[in-house]
Amino acid sequence: MDTSRMMVMCQPSDPVLSRMSNAIDQRGLREFLGARMFPECNWHQTLCGPYPACLATERTLARACDAALAMPMRAFRLRLNRIRGEHRPAGERTHWSFLCQGRPSEFDDLLRCLQTEVQPDLPPDAGHTPHVTISYRAPAPLDTLRIQPIDWLIQQILLVVRQGTGNGWRYEVLQSWELPVMPANERQLELFAPVRTAVDPPSP
Repeated sequence: MDTSRMMVMCQPSDPVLSRMSNAIDQRGLREFLGARMFPECNWHQTLCGPYPACLATERTLARACDAALAMPMRAFRLRLNRIRGEHRPAGERTHWSFLCQGRPSEFDDLLRCLQTEVQPDLPPDAGHTPHVTISYRAPAPLDTLRIQPIDWLIQQILLVVRQGTGNGWRYEVLQSWELPVMPANERQLELFAPVRTAVDPPSP
């Protein structure tokens, strides 16, 4: 049975991904998770979906992305500032994720636009929170670990399909859209200025 899925997402740029990877290593989480860690090449923020893959789904998601750019949606920042693995009810998988400081209004605006535009051709989208999953099947919950904040500027949205099986699967980009960056001003400079916060020392 074909279990391919399509969705709209964004993925960290190489510099942002490097900082995220370093945060994992500094805490010794890579060694602890081993094969349970979600491959870094697949780290992402879901924006809409996933849905069963077919040509009709691709056309609907592409139309929704076109509509978002026409509004127009603007580039925005997610600030990753902690890692946590929430306690789940018995029988449910434990997820470990990078979590964000706050919830930008631009993020919600983009989600609402995509959710509206896929109707009525696709089932209602459940909505998504700002986070990046590190493991979908962690061996145990994880108390909140503060990290040096990582600013991720969301400038590109991607329409992808999941390809492959087992541990070798990854997302193939079908189409991409560039979000316009707002002109520099005092508010933007403040938002993107480095933030110095006290963080817990790395685990030995």
